[in-house]
Amino acid sequence: MHRMAGHDRTQTVFDFSDEYEKSITQVFVSLPGNPGNFDYRDLTGKKIGFVDGFSSSEQCVADNYADTIIGADIPPENVVRCPGIDGCIQALRNNEIDAFFISTAVTGGRTDVEVVSELLPSCWPGGCALMARKDSCVLEWFQPALKKLMSSPEYEEICQNIIDEHGDQPGRGPDEMCFKFRGNDNIKGGQ
Repeated sequence: MHRMAGHDRTQTVFDFSDEYEKSITQVFVSLPGNPGNFDYRDLTGKKIGFVDGFSSSEQCVADNYADTIIGADIPPENVVRCPGIDGCIQALRNNEIDAFFISTAVTGGRTDVEVVSELLPSCWPGGCALMARKDSCVLEWFQPALKKLMSSPEYEEICQNIIDEHGDQPGRGPDEMCFKFRGNDNIKGGQ
């Protein structure tokens, strides 16, 4: 879960751990070739898709891009919830939405969509963190364990494995995900 910048009501019920992953940029996406000539700089009257349950939400757009995007406060009748990224793609194909808003972590390497906006700064500049209810003891053990892991050689190995085990897959690399990642030179046995 991302720290929700500007959401004081969330912070009255929940606490957050330190970040365990760097923040993710957001984009607007359409079908290849942008057949509807969607312009993300003006959302007035546009139907925008959001993957249900994802943190890339209409609230994120309203809270973070109102100074740069006209119509960033999208009215409820123009918000379309999709059951997964494939649901948003189907909604695009069926002309039910003009575009959808998603993190770049999901769009990397896909050929069935086209990014039709610049990379927008993350709605959650601090990065990803564990969210737990204030009355939970989860963070009492998670926080020290996270700090211990992130300061260990094993953390570097986990980050390096993103390249070694999954480097042929589209998506973000360890330099984009891991804090203080130094690469092969700092891993035991690295080349």
